[in-house]
Amino acid sequence: GEAILRMYPDANAGADLATSNRFVAAPVARQTQHHGLAKLDWLPGINDRVAMHYAITDSDRFNPYDPLFAYSGLPGFGDSYVSRAQLLGLTWNRVLSPRMVNEARLGGNRLRFGVLQENSGQDKAGALGFPRITERLVSQGFPNVAVAGFESIGEPTNTPQQRNDNTIHFAETLAISPLSAWRHHIRLGGEVRVIRLNLLTDIFSRGLWQFSGITGNSLQELVLGIPTVAALSQGDTF
Repeated sequence: GEAILRMYPDANAGADLATSNRFVAAPVARQTQHHGLAKLDWLPGINDRVAMHYAITDSDRFNPYDPLFAYSGLPGFGDSYVSRAQLLGLTWNRVLSPRMVNEARLGGNRLRFGVLQENSGQDKAGALGFPRITERLVSQGFPNVAVAGFESIGEPTNTPQQRNDNTIHFAETLAISPLSAWRHHIRLGGEVRVIRLNLLTDIFSRGLWQFSGITGNSLQELVLGIPTVAALSQGDTF
């Protein structure tokens, strides 16, 4: 409990800092994005045309305060939104005859997205004397501590989150124009698509500890280690 008390910063705003309980902070949000695109067209013969494209996008945004699920108004408990999207496509068109064209398409895309607490991978809970809830390194960080009458300590309770999407598909189409006098064309084909989705969502993986002051003094409860409510979750959320 005393380790949590030492985490509260001194007042930096007010007429008299010795008696003020105001703290003002303006940490900076950062975002980096990278985009890449490659395209190739190839004519191996008078009846064939091959086209290929590849695109990639990387994004990394640090939020000092999560825009939706911030747990604390103090700096040092933000999170990062990290994503990478990739797309690959290959198309082969072949003229089989003046009235028949075949098209084959092969492609895939992959999305990796994650929301990680600012101190992911660091056993801050253990360093403060709180029990370690999980051995999963990515889920570690500061515990969530709420003390009645004071600002909460801790990172978003619904982090970390990770998502990996993979899609692969193959399609082939045959276009036929039987006779020039016909008003209709015939298209035959099929498509195969494989989709795989992997998710990780750890909620309360570092524990939630509330000191509500039911004894009349929430700080005393914190120092003595007597929470009003304690919540945690364990297990594999993949």
